[in-house]
Amino acid sequence: MKFSLCVVTLSVVTALATPISAQILRLGVEGHPWGEALEARVGDIIGVQIIADFQSQRATGLAAYLSLPEDLFQVQDLGLSGQQGTQPFRKGPLFAGAHLQINRLLPESDDVAAAVPGQQLDLAALFGLDSVGEADAKGVVATFEVLVLGAADRAVLRIDDSPIRETKMVLSDGRSERHFQRTEDLEISIIDPIASQVGAWGWGLVKGRHPSGS
Repeated sequence: MKFSLCVVTLSVVTALATPISAQILRLGVEGHPWGEALEARVGDIIGVQIIADFQSQRATGLAAYLSLPEDLFQVQDLGLSGQQGTQPFRKGPLFAGAHLQINRLLPESDDVAAAVPGQQLDLAALFGLDSVGEADAKGVVATFEVLVLGAADRAVLRIDDSPIRETKMVLSDGRSERHFQRTEDLEISIIDPIASQVGAWGWGLVKGRHPSGS
């Protein structure tokens, strides 16, 4: 009986010590360590990354919905010239072989944009029959850029996951869907260098040109 109790106890301890894998979708900024405070100033252009960690789960696509404060950021159009509306997203390395089926900043005339505070960005990416492979690792799914318009102690770029705007992954069968087990927003402190009389201050993430890809 003592031996059986020891086995049970050891099993419980081992289970608690074993890390639980979780599929995560988060927002980050290229070259900025995750978890460190992020500062920007009015007039900066910030390159934001959508980063997925699928762990051992294989995925053939995802849908991601974001909301940004409308008075603090101007979403940049990275789409092809001649196309209607703002297309904010470019594919990242992890989804280089995927098709961007939805790539848009919702106009204010849209019913969802009118109902949800801020600006809404919609992304849907899927690997097709002529694309390369599935994603089962960690990396950048897509990127977009924003011009900083106003100062704020705490500006939050959010990943939406609600009955109206469901952020989720498409599994390897191409049909089944699953929510990410965790999403992580991006928080930025924004200063106005004129109003605060801040001296010269470099922002290493201002991009002189757009990254390649579409």
